[in-house]
Amino acid sequence: MNKNSSSDIRDEVNSIIEKLERIDERLKSLEELNLSSNSEKHTSSSSTKRTKKLSKASSGTATKQKNGNYNYLKKTISDAKRRYNRERGA
Repeated sequence: MNKNSSSDIRDEVNSIIEKLERIDERLKSLEELNLSSNSEKHTSSSSTKRTKKLSKASSGTATKQKNGNYNYLKKTISDAKRRYNRERGA
């Protein structure tokens, strides 16, 4: 009976060792996936930053153009008011 119990214990230990090895392999594969996904995130985030910088640069040009249009319209309106007041007064 002693042999059977020691054999059962060995079988149980071997079974546990095999399970632990499988778990270790799964962990390693998950870590590799995690590392590769982190490098992809890094790459995509840097391209996103680049895109944001480009959009900011182009919006700056658009803002200058809008301000230029606004200033032109403001000047034109004030000139028209001056002419109107001059003609009305004369």
